[in-house]
Amino acid sequence: MDKKNKVRSRSRLFLKVYINYAIMLTVLAVLVGLIFMNLYKTKTMDNYKYKLQNQATSIAGQLSEFIINGEEDNYIEDLDTLGKLDPDTPDIWTISNPNAVHP
Repeated sequence: MDKKNKVRSRSRLFLKVYINYAIMLTVLAVLVGLIFMNLYKTKTMDNYKYKLQNQATSIAGQLSEFIINGEEDNYIEDLDTLGKLDPDTPDIWTISNPNAVHP
């Protein structure tokens, strides 16, 4: 009888240790997954913002040249061509002020 109790207590102890290990491993996996997901989201947004700022700066420079030269009509065609050449860049919309002297 004493030997049977030792076997039961060892099997209970093994079961408790195994369950605790499984719980710790699951919690660790969830935490690591959340950390990497947050890092990926932050990095992706930063990359998107960087591309958007670069494209906006480039378009502003080109648009100012077209306005200075008085070629506003050609700008739309040029912008469409740029959009077709590089489809991976974010879209930028140019909005004019309807109340301006030259919208």
